[in-house]
Amino acid sequence: PIKIETIYTDCFVFDRPSAITYFAGDIRSLEKNDQLHRNEIDRLSALEVALTGESLFILGKPGSGKTTFLRYLAILACKNEINKSPIFIPLKEWSDSNLPIEKFISHQFDLCGFPKAEPFVTALLSKGNALVLLDGLDEVNEEGGKRNQTIKEVVNLSLKYRKCQFCLTCRTAATDYSFERFKYLEVADFTENQQLSFIRQWYGTKSGQLDRFLTGWNEVSNAGIRDLGRTPLLITLLCLAFDETLQFPT
Repeated sequence: PIKIETIYTDCFVFDRPSAITYFAGDIRSLEKNDQLHRNEIDRLSALEVALTGESLFILGKPGSGKTTFLRYLAILACKNEINKSPIFIPLKEWSDSNLPIEKFISHQFDLCGFPKAEPFVTALLSKGNALVLLDGLDEVNEEGGKRNQTIKEVVNLSLKYRKCQFCLTCRTAATDYSFERFKYLEVADFTENQQLSFIRQWYGTKSGQLDRFLTGWNEVSNAGIRDLGRTPLLITLLCLAFDETLQFPT
């Protein structure tokens, strides 16, 4: 396991999701979206947006860091750097459990050594002291209307506990849903500076490996690899692959 705090790199977002361009399906719109992701001007710090207390619907490509960002928020809340108690809910796991969402949350507390937590969970939500992190709407099975039921329950929960902050993630191309009380954001690709920050954190004190990685990384012939590395999941895989052989695969 890799500790999130050791490699977490600041996440940036756009407040004007380009999801619609994915449905347009023409080359120009896709190129425009790619250019938007390379533009640093309109980026916002995802953490700063989250700290406003608004409920967020966070869209992003596969591997763009949505889950990592939610887990990082949970860690900050556990450290009292966010003044709310985090409740992390993998939406597919909840949907597959066939439990009402509040029962599922109480069950998670029970697994973490807090038995008979239902009254506490209800009080926590009612007072608005919870940061509810709902991860992976796109992973919920669509068969049998499960995803629609999940959406309905998420909306109802956010309406019932309006004082709480909700953060919901979903893959960009999967979204055609409407969450009225949520601010829509889209996770931006890594910039060159973010890539270098991630790489340096990955290698930490291993300066020899870091130097060797950066030498190969900066070679003209590896422009394609650097382009892949704009996605956090892929740059993680690149680091893992490099660690095996101390060179980039052709």
